[in-house]
Amino acid sequence: CDTAIRSPDECLVKSGSVFIAFVHAESWHLFAVTLLGMWALVPLFTGALTSKDPNGCVTFPPHDMVSGQWVSDEWLESVGPIEAAQLDSESVPIAAQHVSTAVLAAEPQPFSTAQPRLIALDSSVADSLGINSSWLESNVTAIDVFSDRARFCGTTAFYHNYGGHQFGTWAGQLGDGRAVSLGIRQSTKTGGDASREPPLEVAIKGGGRTPFSRRGDGRAVLQSNCREFLASRALFALGVPTTRALCVVATDIEFDGLMRDVEYQGHAERVAAGTLTRVSPSFVRFGSVQIVARRQGPEGLARLARATLRQIHRMEVTGDPATAGWSFRSRADVQSVCFFTPATPSCAAQADSLTDAQVLKCLLSRVSVRTAALIAAWMAVGFAHGVMNTDNLSLLGITIDLNVFGFINEYDLTFAPNLIDEESRYAFGRQKEIGWWNLLRVRDAITGMPFVNDYTENKATWNFGWDRPFLNKSVGNAAIENYNATFETCYHARMRLRLGLQTRYDCAITERKAAWLVRAWLRWLLVAFPDYHYTSRALGDVLSLYYPMDLGVDYSSDVDMLLDTARHKSMKARRWARNLLRVLHTVVHRTAPPSCLRLAARSERIACTVTKWQRSIRVIVPKRVLRTAQTKIITEQTAVHGRSEFVTAAFAAISRPFDFDSKHGRGVKSPLLYTTDLPPLPRTGPMNAISTWVGKALSAVPDRDTNRMKTSCGGQ
Repeated sequence: CDTAIRSPDECLVKSGSVFIAFVHAESWHLFAVTLLGMWALVPLFTGALTSKDPNGCVTFPPHDMVSGQWVSDEWLESVGPIEAAQLDSESVPIAAQHVSTAVLAAEPQPFSTAQPRLIALDSSVADSLGINSSWLESNVTAIDVFSDRARFCGTTAFYHNYGGHQFGTWAGQLGDGRAVSLGIRQSTKTGGDASREPPLEVAIKGGGRTPFSRRGDGRAVLQSNCREFLASRALFALGVPTTRALCVVATDIEFDGLMRDVEYQGHAERVAAGTLTRVSPSFVRFGSVQIVARRQGPEGLARLARATLRQIHRMEVTGDPATAGWSFRSRADVQSVCFFTPATPSCAAQADSLTDAQVLKCLLSRVSVRTAALIAAWMAVGFAHGVMNTDNLSLLGITIDLNVFGFINEYDLTFAPNLIDEESRYAFGRQKEIGWWNLLRVRDAITGMPFVNDYTENKATWNFGWDRPFLNKSVGNAAIENYNATFETCYHARMRLRLGLQTRYDCAITERKAAWLVRAWLRWLLVAFPDYHYTSRALGDVLSLYYPMDLGVDYSSDVDMLLDTARHKSMKARRWARNLLRVLHTVVHRTAPPSCLRLAARSERIACTVTKWQRSIRVIVPKRVLRTAQTKIITEQTAVHGRSEFVTAAFAAISRPFDFDSKHGRGVKSPLLYTTDLPPLPRTGPMNAISTWVGKALSAVPDRDTNRMKTSCGGQ
């Protein structure tokens, strides 16, 4: 009995992978009988589905519960030598190890968490890994792995090492301070989309200290993990490239709680801990390039560039699953760049045959394009990342590190969701600018330029003495000059989609007409400051479009509807709203689809055109949004009160955020007008009552008091 955890009369006994709570030491004889009985039952509960080999690792069952495999560690092999990551005798690294010759460090040991239990699971992610979700849900030993208590056999676990500019200042080596990658897994399903998916890196967040933890505990707060689990699903449902979350595992707060000062008020409190399992083609970052440039020079940069470009090439061939199956009316090149659909091979396809200079130029070019397209997607859906340091941006053009994100409520470009971002460096409206600033820092690293705001001892000498030259600066500048143009193209493409002008329900529309409407829409948003999500959907319910413009149209009622949630309802705001509706009226009526043009009566043609356009709005503009205030309530119910059904209900709601299925245009129309007040929180009741409440909560426009709610890093 491990009495170090609690006291002699309250301890935990580990029997295989089963923990038995034991209270009252004087009842030792009853405990002994119970222990022997449980020991005998362990094979029945775990051995039939999962077993441990003589080395103690967890093996998968050899049947159809698993249809994937751990693949050769090409990524590990391609980035050069791997240093051994050693913890001290207490497994508590006081200072991070200086990893000088590799992007990655290996081999971590499992961490002992107390009484892990599964809180939430994304079965679609399990399927992409070739893991049967019902097997994972019912198997205790599998949960041990995803709580970082054990390892799967046949894997090479590792940490990522990277540096970063944090809030504009070079912070040096950072690395995975509370994450460990279990390995790289490939689904082996035959046929269908699964066989085309690239291998996925599987990583656990919150499993304990790492060589890069410095003075942190390496753990993660359960409520924050639930929030990130929901965020990854929300972005995926909205067609935004992102890491995916497989599952959330909680540990017992009494035996395994964490002390956190959530609001940085000097008052730490005990909170529940947990782990989050995330998957991605890779978790390589802008900061990975920076640390390799400093530690390995041009040769290491070329190795990293080739490894990253192989990943990008796979993603270009398969496309991003977030937009798989969407129908577009845009040019093929716009689809592949802006919506990450399968593309013709780029320079990434020749990564192994390019010279070092060519491969570095190719990396800069592909990162520039994919980052611009990603940030354009964020801006279109109203997403603010919150902490766009170079160590928090992916080289692959996918969203990572969903710690302090926020979806905007009012269309306010100054909104910054991070509590500690006092200067609003990472405000919603500055994301394009910050993306470019970060891209310049990658260019600096690849071209051997001095780092901006670098106060380290070797700031002026790190780029001297290498056997090979860095990339020429002018070549590096030319490689990233497409950033701004790509952003503008992709942002307008995404906005046209939200305005109903680019889906399968509409005909082709000229660039001039589309740009006309997008400009009118953005101008009005900046004048009125309405709720972005509510008003975007309200466009799909305007009645004035059903009348011919030449007969004279009264826009008053539609103007009132658009101004329902606006901060400013002045005459100027009303005038701009009326102008917006006139532009919308003109564009929609002049772009009738062929199926509507075949109708005889003019009124029928108009009704057909407007109905199809309204449907195209509702399949792309969400009704249910993961707003900060409502998400806080939902995750508190799970993490603080133990009601995991709230996160389950929220996951289901944001998985289908529209009235109509975004891929097939089918579904049941739901009421458009949102409530501005949350319904009463169900204290008890069946799952359907909780699902109903959560659905309404995520559809509600928050009140003024919570409209600009932020999230604190202290609660992570």
